[in-house]
Amino acid sequence: MYLQIGPTRLTPEDIDVRQRFLVPLNQAAQTQAGHAGLLGCFFTSQTHSWSFPYPRGFYRAAIAFAALPVQQRTPDRLPNEISVSFKPATAARPAGTVTIAGQRYDSALALANAPLVAGLAADGAVISLPAVTALVNNLLHPFTFADWNSAGIAIGNWDGTGALPAAVRAARVPVTPLSALARYDPTMQVLHAAVDDHKRRFSYAWSTCGQTGEFLTSRLHDLGADIQRENETSFPQGQGAALSALLTANVQVLTIFEIFNMRQHHFVIEKRPNDQQAIMQQGFIGAYNATWWAGLTNLHTLDNDLNRVTQVRDVWGEARAINLGQLGTLLGNFLAEPRLNTPGALAAWDALPFYPGLREWSQDVAPSWEVKVWSVNDPATANAAVAARLGPQARSPWVTQTVLLEAAEYWGRISAA
Repeated sequence: MYLQIGPTRLTPEDIDVRQRFLVPLNQAAQTQAGHAGLLGCFFTSQTHSWSFPYPRGFYRAAIAFAALPVQQRTPDRLPNEISVSFKPATAARPAGTVTIAGQRYDSALALANAPLVAGLAADGAVISLPAVTALVNNLLHPFTFADWNSAGIAIGNWDGTGALPAAVRAARVPVTPLSALARYDPTMQVLHAAVDDHKRRFSYAWSTCGQTGEFLTSRLHDLGADIQRENETSFPQGQGAALSALLTANVQVLTIFEIFNMRQHHFVIEKRPNDQQAIMQQGFIGAYNATWWAGLTNLHTLDNDLNRVTQVRDVWGEARAINLGQLGTLLGNFLAEPRLNTPGALAAWDALPFYPGLREWSQDVAPSWEVKVWSVNDPATANAAVAARLGPQARSPWVTQTVLLEAAEYWGRISAA
């Protein structure tokens, strides 16, 4: 990700280079006549100038320059990483000048007072904080502040570990689901000539577990809901208690948990804040459509497994409130097994409310789950958008069920075309 402070966007590499540049720069300010003392080394030649296409190259050269003993900071004794930017003088670049990103500086004082250096020096106390490095390296969210002063006030004494301060959280750039409209738009008119394309789009969205998880969040975004990713956490083998704790903890806003791994399954939990109740939504490739699990269509290919999976759906599906404590225990039992192909792992899978009896995924690897946590701050917006088009019968107390009600209506039009 990145950290935006005013017009400056910092990446992890930027932080590393600038921090290493600021140390010698600030040391020079303390022991010589200001920053110009060190920078003056760039302006000593009578025959050459310096040319840096990008500021980053200048920062690197300054780092290498500062590392040299003073007696070696002469043009004829420079190491290669510095001398590569040491150019014969031209009319555009007279001897004893420094050109950085097209801007020429004719003296150490001019360069020291330029935003390129003056801003870094003034902001050194902020940029060197571990907190800033932690924000730049945050894999979940970018952050943006109006200026360095705002960043310093927001960060305060935070050392980059533990919970984010409220003012820093407020500076997060929201990460929202990608729009799915190019692949799935249930508001489209269904023409007979294009019915096969509509069937393909519908099946792509709701007939596999991974796509069901993605399209539930993407469709909420496309319906205008304020849905933002709050966290993403891995729960490897043995971490069942931590996963259970996440699911059973009280939520303050409507929360969607996408729970998945790349080998077995991907399902969704919607949990609301007013009563802390939750429901489960899922599809399963080669077995049942998400609208079947939600009790809205008869789209399945379960055959001999129909009765067994229907009994699971009667407890865990059809937008019924589920027991998250029990689910957490079942997921924990699965994570407690050392490998996926052990008898205990197979038994733990069969106890989970997905597709008991399935054995295609059994492999000699450890179990794990990944969890994406999404907040939905205004579920009423998505509900209202669907109800305005399809009528109040398409509105559910559960916003993911509303999305699937809309999908079922779309399937009805496809089937009738």
